Amino acid sequence: MTSSSHGSSETPTEAVVETHAEARVEAADVGRREANKRATRAAIRAAADRLIAAQGFEATTVRQIADAAEVTERTFYRYFDGKEGLVVDEAQAWLDRLHGAIVDRPATEPPLQAVKAAIIELARTGDEQSREQSRAQLSWLFAEGAGAVAMMRRAGLKPLIRVERSIEDAVTQRGLEDPLAAALSARVAIAVLRSVAAQRRSATEQGVAAQSLATEQSVAQQDPVELIERAFQTLAALSDDVR
Repeated sequence: MTSSSHGSSETPTEAVVETHAEARVEAADVGRREANKRATRAAIRAAADRLIAAQGFEATTVRQIADAAEVTERTFYRYFDGKEGLVVDEAQAWLDRLHGAIVDRPATEPPLQAVKAAIIELARTGDEQSREQSRAQLSWLFAEGAGAVAMMRRAGLKPLIRVERSIEDAVTQRGLEDPLAAALSARVAIAVLRSVAAQRRSATEQGVAAQSLATEQSVAQQDPVELIERAFQTLAALSDDVR
């Protein structure tokens, strides 16, 4: 007795091959969409970093960020809950990278040296976009009175405490068993970052007397990484004074 097939003459093997091919195409499409989303998110964050570092948090608008990233404001809001949401996202991303960089430093380094080296490493490694992003974040994230920090405080996020606890946890993971030493390492590092950022912010935004204008402008234009290195060197000299 013979059987006849009505409809598709496709064999089971051919059907399986076709299904797998369709799945690969669909996976490739999803991969491209996700890559485009990541690229768009990165472009928005990079544009925000540049603008906020140059003109301050309060003076920077969502429209300016969107224009600089070459997206619409509607697209911006698909990725971030306003300018404030972007800042929180930036801060957490930087914090995660810093924590990992501290933990990965050589075990022979003293705690504060490891923190300093990790901060500088973030700003000097990776591609050009990553380096510029880290420099921009260092310029505005920790500035005293900066709109970004003030906004996070109003939202109850306690940004500096979060940074302090993250650094403290990182140096503890490296094997530092003294809680006081871990806490001091974190608080001193924050003091250095805030001092450098505040100095650059002040030189950029505030009017200065004519006789000090050149000095203030040089501070504003100086690489924040170089200022951080100099600040840690000054700290070391001050530490010698209390021995």
